[in-house]
Amino acid sequence: MGKKLLYLACRHHILELVVGVVWKLLFGAILGPENKLFAQFKAAWSDVDKEVPIQILPVKNPWLLQVRNEVVKDFTALLTCQDSATFPRDDYRECVENTLIILGETPPRGIHFLKPGAIHQARWMANNIYAGKMYMFSKAMLYDDCMVANLMRMNKFLALFFTPAWMKASNGADAPINDLQLIHDMMEFRRVDEEVADIVIQKLGNHGWYLSEEVVPFAMFSKSQKMTDSLKQQMAARLLATPVPENLRLGKPLFRKVACDTTLADLIGPESHSLFRILNVTTDWLAKPVKQWSSDPAFCAAEQFVRTVKVVNDAAERGVKLISDFATLITTDPQQRSWLLQGVEHHRKQCPSFDKKTLDMTL
Repeated sequence: MGKKLLYLACRHHILELVVGVVWKLLFGAILGPENKLFAQFKAAWSDVDKEVPIQILPVKNPWLLQVRNEVVKDFTALLTCQDSATFPRDDYRECVENTLIILGETPPRGIHFLKPGAIHQARWMANNIYAGKMYMFSKAMLYDDCMVANLMRMNKFLALFFTPAWMKASNGADAPINDLQLIHDMMEFRRVDEEVADIVIQKLGNHGWYLSEEVVPFAMFSKSQKMTDSLKQQMAARLLATPVPENLRLGKPLFRKVACDTTLADLIGPESHSLFRILNVTTDWLAKPVKQWSSDPAFCAAEQFVRTVKVVNDAAERGVKLISDFATLITTDPQQRSWLLQGVEHHRKQCPSFDKKTLDMTL
């Protein structure tokens, strides 16, 4: 086609790849569509003694303690928010509540635990929810010391870094600053758990979609407190000083190496002009003070795109949930389920849509 495209990978999928390598490091590879440790925990749940005191995640490192307090503050605010869009599904709320509990706090609705649900690897929240419950009920499950130690390492990463990143992932404008912050956090986390930090940094380095030259300008439209006017002005000045290439580079973006002192302004380059050329908007507003940007129609047009563009593909994961629920709702017999799904597939071929004309032709 010869056209410049913006590559916007699903941010939830990227984070699932990240948590997957951490799980593999601590517990080994998952062979098959379902996690056997999750399946064992799910099967034992009804017999677990809920009266045994749960394990709380110990946080003693001063820096981690500061991170922990910020997570508690943010998640408590999320749970008291009245916006229905805050939690697209109940498992998002459960994940946030479990995070507060494992950090030693009581969620606004109190401490309660839901029955373990889906364990399929295609279910995005499974790793987070199961790992948290397995650690909290590790005494009741009689896990050995090695298992408990690895669950503790897993949940330090999940509760303090992964879950906060997950809950913020759907905001495209905040994506560059959040991704850069996560990498910088992992560089600091090396002092606590070098193995986990290094493998996360390596995986994030392979998926720097939102830190590429093409997409990093998204951050100039962010309303995050981390994106100060000073930082936005630095990015604008860097972009104005960067010549517009005669021909934009086609193909997948190049991922830049991030250091501990890398800023978003450092990631601006010639391809950063792509966003505005694709949207066909001018960039005169870049020379103005940040507080005047919102009065420029070109800025508003670009902002509208950045703040509404989809950067997560939750619909695919919801489809997995729907078919999983449907497949187990009518029958639990594997052979009957296979026939049922084949029957549904055959019916959908006969009735590709449900308009009156199609139904009249098939009846």
